Amino acid sequence: MTFDFASLAQILQNINNELPGLWRFITAATYLAGFWCAFRAMYELKEYGELRMMMAVKTDIRRALTELFVAIILLYWPSLLRAMLTSTFGSPNILAYPGPTDTSYEVMFKLAGGIVQFIGFIAFIRGWILFTHIGTHGGQPGMFGKAVAHVFAGLLAINIFGTWRILETIFVVSNGS
Repeated sequence: MTFDFASLAQILQNINNELPGLWRFITAATYLAGFWCAFRAMYELKEYGELRMMMAVKTDIRRALTELFVAIILLYWPSLLRAMLTSTFGSPNILAYPGPTDTSYEVMFKLAGGIVQFIGFIAFIRGWILFTHIGTHGGQPGMFGKAVAHVFAGLLAINIFGTWRILETIFVVSNGS
């Protein structure tokens, strides 16, 4: 049984052709999640104010503030992403595949990079949404670490070719030239 790189390249090309629509869908879902977190934060703040005025019970404002923080992040994610890319990679631009695309391996690497960037964006947004679970009572231990890992790994995956250049520099990988 032989492996056909042409069929794999065609599969990757078909997936990449659908990515612009998926990017728009995930972007819209991110804004909706931001508005949802904002409304939930306002409700939590209202509940906090009512409990504070009526009872002498110890109330907690952490969840409301966390929800509000995540809502701001999700609604202003393009600016945040640009700032994080500038801080991490020194440029706010997401790099394209730098090498020549004349061999089937390099074409597949470029196509797979687009898919990794999309998955990285999903991980980046999921990390911020995981932050909303930090302020809850009975939350799972280690949620903060999981959220930070998703945000940072998503950032690295969004700029996969910049990450690849960093790894090449660190580990002194030669490309045969």
